[in-house]
Amino acid sequence: MAHLSIYLNFKGNAEEAFNYYKKVFKTEFSTPIMRMKDIPAQPGMPELSKAGTDGVAPHDEFWGYWGTCKDRFGIRWMFNISNQPINK
Repeated sequence: MAHLSIYLNFKGNAEEAFNYYKKVFKTEFSTPIMRMKDIPAQPGMPELSKAGTDGVAPHDEFWGYWGTCKDRFGIRWMFNISNQPINK
């Protein structure tokens, strides 16, 4: 069965928004909140955003297979295939 991961971008208030919607929908997070600052540095990774591009080629990460691209309409897409089993 396919698994969908949705990514939303906020300007500094994502956790506040997520907690609000958790309350509105009377639900819990399926996984803990993951912050970019908590992601461990990969070998050879430059500090900060030096040589940044509009996309990241799909590749293995510690949580699964991930990559990004920006389409011709300026929409940034993030692809994620988790290496964790799906809990039903």
